[in-house]
Amino acid sequence: MPRESENVLATDRQLQAVKSAGARTDFRIKGAPGLQLRVTASGTKAWAFAYKSPATGKWAKIALGRYPEVELKNAKNLALANCWPR
Repeated sequence: MPRESENVLATDRQLQAVKSAGARTDFRIKGAPGLQLRVTASGTKAWAFAYKSPATGKWAKIALGRYPEVELKNAKNLALANCWPR
C-alpha cells in the first residue's frame, strides 16, 4: 500500500489555502478514500486517485483534473463512483 499523507483536507476553504511544503505535497481528502490533492512548489493543484488494480494487484494513480476547474464535490463523486477500474 502506498504511504498515506498525514495531511488531511475536508473543505474548499482548506483547499484554497494549502501550499506545498517542498517539491510536491500530497493531501488526502476526508470522506473519499484514495482521493488526493497534489500541490506543486509552483502552486499548481491537481486531483489524483490511488487504487489497487484488481487485475494486477498493484497500486496505481490516475489524474482527475486540476483544482479549481474540477471542484471538490466533483472530485469526490469521481473518486467514489466512477474511478474504480472494471
